[in-house]
Amino acid sequence: MAAKFNPRDARAGDPITAAMWNRMQEAVRDLQRVRFGAGLAGRVGPGGLQVTALPIRRTRASWCRIPSGGVLAATGTWPALTPKTFVADVYENSAGALALVASSATIYWWYKDSALANKLVACIANDDGTYDALLDSCTVV
Repeated sequence: MAAKFNPRDARAGDPITAAMWNRMQEAVRDLQRVRFGAGLAGRVGPGGLQVTALPIRRTRASWCRIPSGGVLAATGTWPALTPKTFVADVYENSAGALALVASSATIYWWYKDSALANKLVACIANDDGTYDALLDSCTVV
């Protein structure tokens, strides 16, 4: 059985052990500064804490308008819903004005209620270039 490591021995003794101790302390300080949720995921496993960089997913709100004819309700029951889709131009806020970011984008409508034509819809981008509708306005725009 190996002798238990005592950090006081490292600081006072052998320079290699002291250097390893200092590097370990720096690594601990670095890990204490990691904020999870900002493109990082962490888990504790057999090898200790593992930090993985994740692709940062854009989470800015986007806006579209339900086309003429409206959109029908999704079908099915939770969690096996089948969304309806519609095609619309998608805009984002740019210095207080709406700027086009996607022409004729596919929008998934997951709601079990239909939506009237020309209502403003907040949506969010999916990784494949489509969008999910988040909610619709109460009034037509």
